[in-house]
Amino acid sequence: MGGGSTLRTGEPWSDMDDRDLKAELAAGRSVSEVAAFLCRTADDVKQRMAQLGLSVRFFTRSGELKTG
Repeated sequence: MGGGSTLRTGEPWSDMDDRDLKAELAAGRSVSEVAAFLCRTADDVKQRMAQLGLSVRFFTRSGELKTG
């Protein structure tokens, strides 16, 4: 891979980032795996999850977002 960091820490989260975050969590990925996929730190992902009111416990075993 090329030189330099590709981390997007501090950059605003787009709607697509949020969709990808939710999809990756629904697929059962860990916070670390999601962070790597989104080129963010695990702390960035945890912070965004908190802002969106998400937790890995909000997803069913099948990956569906729990409602109610």
